[in-house]
Amino acid sequence: MNPLLQSFINEARDNLEVASRCLLALEKTPADSELLDELFRAMHTIKGASGLFDNLSDFSRLLHVIEDGLDKVRDHTLALTPELTDCIFDALDVATQWLDSIEASEALPASAPVQLAEQLGALNQAFQAAPGGAPTATPEPSVHIAPDTAAAVTLPAASAPLWVRELPDARRRALFEGYLAKAETSLLEVVFTPPEECFFQGHDPLQSVKTLDGLQALHITPREPWPLLEALDPFRCVLDIRLLALADEVAVQHHFRYLAESLQVSTLPAEVLIHPEGEQGESDDELFVPFADEALPLAEAADWQALGQRLAPLRELCGERLYQHSIVHWLALALRLPAPPQKVILGLLDALATGDDYQPREPRQAGPLSQTASSEQPPTLEAADDHIAMVYQVLQQQVEVLQTSASEALFAPRLAAVEEVIRRMLGHLEQAPGAGFEAALQAAREQQHSQPLASWLEGRLVPPAQPTSAAAPPLAASKPAPSALPDRSSEPVEKAEKAHAPSHTIRVEQQRIDELMTLAGELVVAKNALPFLAKHASEGMTSKAVAKELTSHYANIDRIADRMQQAVMGARMVPLSVVFQRFPRLVRDMTRKLDKNAELVLEGEDVEADKHVVDHLADPLVHLVRNSLDHALESPAERQAAGKPAKGMIKLRAQALDDQVLIEVIDDGRGIDAEKLKHKAYQRGLIDEQKLDSITHQEALQLIFAAGLSTAEQVSDISGRGVGMDAVRTAVAASGGTISVASEPGKGSTLRILLPLSMAVARVMMVKIGEQDYGIAMTSIRETVRVPASAIHRIKRSENIVLRDKLIPLKRMRSLLGLEAAEAGQEEAVLIVEHNGEQVGLVIDDFRQGMDIVQKPMEGIMAGYSLYSGSALMGDGRVLLIINLAALLSPPALASAQGDV
Repeated sequence: MNPLLQSFINEARDNLEVASRCLLALEKTPADSELLDELFRAMHTIKGASGLFDNLSDFSRLLHVIEDGLDKVRDHTLALTPELTDCIFDALDVATQWLDSIEASEALPASAPVQLAEQLGALNQAFQAAPGGAPTATPEPSVHIAPDTAAAVTLPAASAPLWVRELPDARRRALFEGYLAKAETSLLEVVFTPPEECFFQGHDPLQSVKTLDGLQALHITPREPWPLLEALDPFRCVLDIRLLALADEVAVQHHFRYLAESLQVSTLPAEVLIHPEGEQGESDDELFVPFADEALPLAEAADWQALGQRLAPLRELCGERLYQHSIVHWLALALRLPAPPQKVILGLLDALATGDDYQPREPRQAGPLSQTASSEQPPTLEAADDHIAMVYQVLQQQVEVLQTSASEALFAPRLAAVEEVIRRMLGHLEQAPGAGFEAALQAAREQQHSQPLASWLEGRLVPPAQPTSAAAPPLAASKPAPSALPDRSSEPVEKAEKAHAPSHTIRVEQQRIDELMTLAGELVVAKNALPFLAKHASEGMTSKAVAKELTSHYANIDRIADRMQQAVMGARMVPLSVVFQRFPRLVRDMTRKLDKNAELVLEGEDVEADKHVVDHLADPLVHLVRNSLDHALESPAERQAAGKPAKGMIKLRAQALDDQVLIEVIDDGRGIDAEKLKHKAYQRGLIDEQKLDSITHQEALQLIFAAGLSTAEQVSDISGRGVGMDAVRTAVAASGGTISVASEPGKGSTLRILLPLSMAVARVMMVKIGEQDYGIAMTSIRETVRVPASAIHRIKRSENIVLRDKLIPLKRMRSLLGLEAAEAGQEEAVLIVEHNGEQVGLVIDDFRQGMDIVQKPMEGIMAGYSLYSGSALMGDGRVLLIINLAALLSPPALASAQGDV
């Protein structure tokens, strides 16, 4: 990757973090001007840096709009409301997604223009709705199912800017002709506001405008009244330059790339040029009125071919002087558009019949779908019937089907069913699926995952606007219009989680780098001593002296290696604030969605852990915090009724414990009812009747991590599906950690995650099983004992021992690994390990020593064996297999063992 681009990505991520932190703080202290200035600087820095890259123009435009809004907030002409903050957060989330795409492919995603249009629409409406914002008429967005190859967005149709309407009628018609002749370009209005000091920066604004390819019209006005001649500063530019161009927007952005902050580019629909002019003729003229009466039903039915045939002879008879002549000419031009605008044509015919001023109007009844519309521009929902809405809803349902998890056996038939539905629905719209569909379908089959096809389909669906007539289909209720302010009450709270993608870079303090350089120098000196030792050995040095020298050199190299290992591990250490910083935003969004009041308390953010551990910690913590907010914390009314403060508390606390880190998620909510939990587990068959009677309070609480168990009365889109806590336990175990819960009904709960400080070097105990040595992680081992064979008791089909008045079940490792049973001995070596909060005894052949290893993941055929978490190379060249206790002690693995003991 281009080093400059990588530097931009890293800097942009840092500034986005600063922006999120400032936005959250400003909600508590909106009058803090320093926070607002810091937020503005972060946005300005990102926008300025993105302007260095030609292919990031959309990125610059998004940040430019946010910066303009924040500038108004700084000037106290706009209030930073919670709704405006929501929209800015949404825009920052999109910017973060774009950074991920830039890092992966050095380019913005294909969906960037669509996302940009949605975000600009939402931001503009939020700016207008905020106190101090200028209210404007809400534009009517056009809605369509996007073509497979489309990257552009159909922007809202708006009335023509005043200066455009003031252009001569003949000039606007010529411009319209040019638009029709250049189908590959867009009609753009460019607002160029050069900085006052542009002449001193080497820019000539007029020359920059005159050299723009596709320039059609120009309008220049002063931003302030001209002073007297003696007070005029000729080197101060106070001009606003507006222009119309038939060009590609990317090309225009590139042309003004060095003054991007002074530029605003808008795509105009061609119909904004339509504004008939001329002398008024007689409104009852026998030539125009009969034609209008005959043409109006055709326009209402959208029969453009028949209307064009009737218009052709009338146009031949028209001149250029009368208002009616201008209307006829504009009618002929409008009918040449790939999708003639029905509202415009109806307005022109009304003006032709009455002689009144032209005003577009809606059809009196929904006309049939245009038969001449190109497949590249699908019909809009406004010009269609319920058929389009039905197709859209069916396709939207296919996205939901694809995003639902399914077993491997169901994946292929489900994918085939969705494929058939998509082909049929697009067939109803007379559209071919296209190469993108085939590529996404093939990728889904190869990856055995639905996401490629779901992403393709989501990219094709542009949600419809709110219907304006009673006959419009009730589709808008399911999706908001791109320009509408999002409904925070029904939107899943996921953006805050995705806004912080794991970074692939680590910032290391200079002191740690200097330490590594020092150790590298010592290692070079130790290495250079070895040739001298070899020389002395070859010259007749005694073996005893050689051994003594080797031992001395080994001790020196071992000391350097240990220090270097510690230094490298220290360089990989990052503070837990990297993970904790996402939770203020998450808690804010969820409390707004759930209508709850909660305060987040963070402690121990400066505790450090290995970056790999921190990255793996993020998802489990997100689920635990979501679960606490959704289920544990009561509503303000419930809390007050229970004698608690209306505002609840969620605490994230971290502390270092020797070579481990402890993370706690604490809440003061309703707590967990252990009795209810164990009866739920019994009803679902997770525990038997004997376990139901004997299970302790603490053991019952650990049942919350069982798969498929939930005490929630209602399933929400946030948590409570009965699989989340099990997934948390699995993720923590995969990182070599453990999780436990403590709770008291009515007072709250505490979830504790204990993780190793580093996953680079692991501590294992070697054990002998059969003729081979294996490794078991020290973090799972509680103690080692040797018990007489007579102390092993059989209860039904299980073996058990009593250790310090506690019954511990035994599992024989030879049986679990499929090895031959050992001969009965006088005593057994038992390794006591903890699994799912319970202690289990593993019968092995013998104990070996403990050792530090660098664990490598299994590859090739061995990667398919879940019983082994990895392997390590030992000093004598042997390979040590590391046993995965979580997989080994799972019910499927135990099934064969239970019949052998």
